[in-house]
Amino acid sequence: MTVTTPMDHPVLPKVNAARVREDLLVLLAIPSPALREKLVMDALCQRLSAAGFAYELDGAGTQLGGEVGNLIVRIPGNGGRDEALLLNAHVDTVVPCEGVRPVERDGVVYSAGDTVLGADDKTGVVALLEAIRTVEEQSVPHGPIELVFTVAEETGLNGAKRLDMSRLRARRGYVFDGSAKIGCGTLAAPSHDNLEVLIRGKAAHAGMRPEQGISAITLASKAIAQMKLGRLDAETTANVGVIEGGQATNIVPEEVRVRCEARSHDPAKLAAQIRHMQELFESCATAGGGTAECTIDRKYRAFAVPEDDPLVRLASRAAERLGLRPRWKAGGGGSDANVFNERGLKTVILNSGQQNPHTTQECTALKDVVLAAQHAVAIIALFGEETYSGGT
Repeated sequence: MTVTTPMDHPVLPKVNAARVREDLLVLLAIPSPALREKLVMDALCQRLSAAGFAYELDGAGTQLGGEVGNLIVRIPGNGGRDEALLLNAHVDTVVPCEGVRPVERDGVVYSAGDTVLGADDKTGVVALLEAIRTVEEQSVPHGPIELVFTVAEETGLNGAKRLDMSRLRARRGYVFDGSAKIGCGTLAAPSHDNLEVLIRGKAAHAGMRPEQGISAITLASKAIAQMKLGRLDAETTANVGVIEGGQATNIVPEEVRVRCEARSHDPAKLAAQIRHMQELFESCATAGGGTAECTIDRKYRAFAVPEDDPLVRLASRAAERLGLRPRWKAGGGGSDANVFNERGLKTVILNSGQQNPHTTQECTALKDVVLAAQHAVAIIALFGEETYSGGT
């Protein structure tokens, strides 16, 4: 498998497709749920060391109670502009991922069907690993590069949140964490609030004195039945995801915990939806003789980068050099880009080859991961050109 470079830009080197395949199959086969990423990080560090790259691990793992921290790789510039470029992907995956068995058929890698594959986001990890090896091996002129491979992204962007930003020079960059349409990406993502509710009623024997009890589950159900949930509009979603409560069928349940979320690109809409959900829980609990305690937790803030931003135009130019048609969208989920943008490091999300993420039907085409690596190489090369008008 070979990715060709357009004739009008011969300085772009070809990535090593066989090496991409080997790295991807090895890393996918290593389970790496959030906070248990040490084995996959060890395999990644081995490859970095073999290629001659220096790296460091930060203290995020200790802060989170996990096995390992974020991995930072700094590559000095070898010509061209002096501005540092951030490249990011996360190493953790959602569950179930224990015993993952990658199965390759006709150039596509699937899980065996009883776990996720981990293409989210090991496709991004492998693409960036191959990109930096390619530009160094083939002496592509570039400015300083800062790679950050984060932990615990899937549980709330927690690795990125604990990254000491003062350790980075870069003020702009790319997160490789997206679908199979290589050359395309996401320019905006919503804010996300979690709402956790503890509803208390009154316990009683369900067979002998049910009328003396107040069912917390019934109170919660009445509130949920009246809620606006799902896709509320083009910018806003809401979901009740977890209900936990009760002790036995013969006890009127005294307590129930409900975990919900809402997301929106519009802060006012997000606040209104969370207030709507909270007020229903509280009013239904009170009307039924119970109580509701609500806790709101902001998981991450929205970001939006305009399509005419130099960062976006550069990624589009790099895609076009590879014969791709860049397309940009607003997303509905969060990523490390939310954290970076909130902290002043402008970032957009680029696709890395994932299909059906967060399911046991997850897969990735090898050609897409190779092309994602080639896209990263083109970005590094173009960003390093002194003639590139980057702006601020």
